[in-house]
Amino acid sequence: GNESSCSFEVTVTDDEMPEIACAGDLVEFVDENCAFEIPDYLSQATASDNCDTALDFAQVPAPGTVINGSGTTQEITISATDDAGNVNSCSFMITLDDVIAPSIECPEDQTEYVDENCLIALPDYTGFAIAMDNCTATVITQEPAIGTEFSLGTYEVTLTATDPDGNQTTCTFNVNVEDNTAPIVACPEDQVESFTGTCEFELIDYTGLVEASDNCSDVTIEQFPAPGTIITENQEIIMVIQDAYGNATSCNFNVILEDITNPEIVCSANISVENDLGICGAIVTYDAPIATDNCTVADV
Repeated sequence: GNESSCSFEVTVTDDEMPEIACAGDLVEFVDENCAFEIPDYLSQATASDNCDTALDFAQVPAPGTVINGSGTTQEITISATDDAGNVNSCSFMITLDDVIAPSIECPEDQTEYVDENCLIALPDYTGFAIAMDNCTATVITQEPAIGTEFSLGTYEVTLTATDPDGNQTTCTFNVNVEDNTAPIVACPEDQVESFTGTCEFELIDYTGLVEASDNCSDVTIEQFPAPGTIITENQEIIMVIQDAYGNATSCNFNVILEDITNPEIVCSANISVENDLGICGAIVTYDAPIATDNCTVADV
């Protein structure tokens, strides 16, 4: 009935890692500063363990970490640790994208003036726009295209700001195409005219002698003094030439008057007298000749 005993301890250890699975890769969107604050992705992972039902989770980079830039990629790693210190992890990628359109401010309405052919080539207005983007510089394009020809009128121009992610914003303004070119004119040479019988001259219409052209429209010609004005001496004539858009120019010449009418003279009748006593002659008294002229009598 004699007995003896001994004892020893059996320690059961857990060296099996938890099982963990992450969600798939994600696309996240940057804010107005082109930044993204990494959130808590722990809920994106599912994990289980052979022993521990309350695993400890950790995320790298930690929630709250800020990353920047459209197109930036970041690996997110989530780990699960059981009570025995066994660790397993999974990871996925996030890619940043920008869906915020740029801002753009167009210039005020512009005025352009046509050339000698009554046309303009549309200038490059892209440098007049103020554009900003949350991430990168923008490309500004113009429609109608730079160099497009326009005649008189008002035309709408659209400027578009596009960022590298394809986000776009447009603005518009008007281009007023006007004519500020005066007509080209040539007056006739000085005109020589003759007095009438009353030493006057009635101005005629000289507008037909003016050579005038304009880049955009027909012209009107106005004469000063007006046709029909009575003049009695040399006169400067001014021609004012104006196009349909109020652009005017002038030229001038002189009307030079000359008198081509001979004076008229009336002498007294023939006189017959006897000689004076003792001389072979006589002192004769007669009426002076009467002279008239359309203008003036210089001498008789």
